Amino acid sequence: MEEIKIVSSGVVYEYGRASLVVDARKDDKRIGYMRANLNIPGKCVELDTAVIPEYRGKGVVGQILDDMLLRIFVKGEMNEAAEKLGCSLATDRIVLNVNSENIAGRKSAKKLGFIKTEADSHNSVEYEMTKEQYMRKEGKKAASPEANGEGMKF
Repeated sequence: MEEIKIVSSGVVYEYGRASLVVDARKDDKRIGYMRANLNIPGKCVELDTAVIPEYRGKGVVGQILDDMLLRIFVKGEMNEAAEKLGCSLATDRIVLNVNSENIAGRKSAKKLGFIKTEADSHNSVEYEMTKEQYMRKEGKKAASPEANGEGMKF
């Protein structure tokens, strides 16, 4: 089984914006990442993610997302960022845009608990997850084998 390490840079502030990056690493090599960006006009947090081809379909995005959602919804790291930037953004909604031709990405979004909201004009499909949905999902997860450390091993 492969050892994949999930690490975070913490919140980074650049050009009046805030983002939180979580990396997946194997043998100190970055094999995937997820970036959460504050979308102040949209009043939400947007996610951007990528995994190198040889690690796609192996649960890497799920591991990264678990860490990211914990940081956003439980630890409140993006709330602190919004406060520091002086905006009244409530980070209780996350938006994920997936290219409409990316069938695997769309299936992953649904499998990970995101709900399709609409297709936008940039050839992508929008999915969202609210803090309430996340907390309900985590409540169910607590009773599953994964919650006892019996799942998600590589």
